[in-house]
Amino acid sequence: MASSLREALARLHIVEDAAAPCQWHDFAALDWDALLTDSESRHRRSSLFVRASLVRKGMLQHYIMKKRFVDVLPDGFSVDLEDEEDLESLRCRLDTWHASAKEQQEPFWVVKASNANCGCHVFVARTPSEVIDRVREPVLEGVVEWVVQRYVAPPELLRGRKFHIRAHMLLSGCPQCGTTRAWLHREYHVALLASEQFSPQSEDHHTHITNACFQEHHPQFVKDDQTFMVGELDAMMGRVGLAEHLQARMESALSKALEAASLGQAGFATLPHCFELFGADFALENRGTSEPGVFLLEVNSGPSLAVFGPRLRSQCVCLLEDVLRLAVEPHLEMAAPQAFVQAANCRCARASDQSGF
Repeated sequence: MASSLREALARLHIVEDAAAPCQWHDFAALDWDALLTDSESRHRRSSLFVRASLVRKGMLQHYIMKKRFVDVLPDGFSVDLEDEEDLESLRCRLDTWHASAKEQQEPFWVVKASNANCGCHVFVARTPSEVIDRVREPVLEGVVEWVVQRYVAPPELLRGRKFHIRAHMLLSGCPQCGTTRAWLHREYHVALLASEQFSPQSEDHHTHITNACFQEHHPQFVKDDQTFMVGELDAMMGRVGLAEHLQARMESALSKALEAASLGQAGFATLPHCFELFGADFALENRGTSEPGVFLLEVNSGPSLAVFGPRLRSQCVCLLEDVLRLAVEPHLEMAAPQAFVQAANCRCARASDQSGF
């Protein structure tokens, strides 16, 4: 991301300076002590201080279920697994769920470790025994928190392959009013295509798991041939209005996800001096002549912008330019006020008018 970010900075005439009060790094590399001991300053940090209940899959599943939101995530549950006794309890729970869908050809479940990244510890399975067989080794090695969800089927296909959407959402705090606002970008979302033709009977995870890091290990993976802007899908799939439908459904799902995540007071805390770009992954369910179902799979902190690839690099730079324009540039020369202004009257309420968010 470094070269794309530098190009975005240059376009806005923002000087890169290691001593600047705005820091853009991974969470662990940020100077939190300076921010937390000098909250009246012009410090900005490119990460929320606490966001576990949004980005940890198990916590998000828990809080969305607690809010009783439906059709946000695929049907499922979170579960802690530590030993063979826990695995047997999970098998019994899955036996009950599986009884109503024995004729389904697609894999019935997706099982994923709550805190895993890059496609690690993500499995598809058709039977309860297969679920247990796939997770046993990582569970006994100490991976405790898991999410079990319905495999979204039948999936929407592009060129005969399964794909998912990586959408980009910005959360940005404002030191003038103390409010943190969330925006979903209106344009720069990416469709990521599997390397294998879809077949419900396929045992190859490259058919079913479209995670970019996982797909890159396939010998026939070509990023520029498997990465498209969501705005290209209308023409590619012959479905006028598809991108608009996806945008509306993704906005709705992420709004509910943020509302649910905020229930976890120890897992979600915003600060007015913090902002963060998130990558949200969505699966699409084919519903025949109706618009596709849109299901949130996970929300990623510090998302890799390498998903854009060389062909879409200019869109990546524009996305970063919009982040800077909305979350950084307005605060560079503005000192924090002695008292917060009314949120409705704050300039941040209209800031997105100048960007693609």
